[in-house]
Amino acid sequence: MSHRWRSLAGDAEAKEELAPPDVVEARYFAVLAVIAAGIWVMVSGGVLLGLLVAAGGLVWGVIMSRELAETVVARNRWAHEVICLTCLHRWVP
Repeated sequence: MSHRWRSLAGDAEAKEELAPPDVVEARYFAVLAVIAAGIWVMVSGGVLLGLLVAAGGLVWGVIMSRELAETVVARNRWAHEVICLTCLHRWVP
């Protein structure tokens, strides 16, 4: 599939249809910053609020990690897809 997509002209109709899936950008620095802010709030005296912020950062990190893994799997699947040039049926051998 990737070979066929690269061989298409830039203005071809099928260029968008056969394009690779987008990969989500991981923003782990932001997640770490939220967790650090939660720890700072806990140390400053707002234990319950700090725990809530830190837990929110952890949940956000887990969700982001899963989204990134799903997009990497989708990109790998796309890279291994084969396309029939007659009927445009796509499959993974």
